[in-house]
Amino acid sequence: MLAASFWTMLVFYAVECACIVAVAVAGVFVGKKIRDRKDKKIDQSNTEMDTNTEI
Repeated sequence: MLAASFWTMLVFYAVECACIVAVAVAGVFVGKKIRDRKDKKIDQSNTEMDTNTEI
């Protein structure tokens, strides 16, 4: 019974760690995409209107 419990917990922790890593990677990827989009938007606004200081 102890061995079955051990393997169940091992699989559970492996799945949990995989989920945490996947969420972290997705968060970094999405954050980078949003940052790139913001940079593009700022570049466009700077080239279109030099007098506009509001970002």
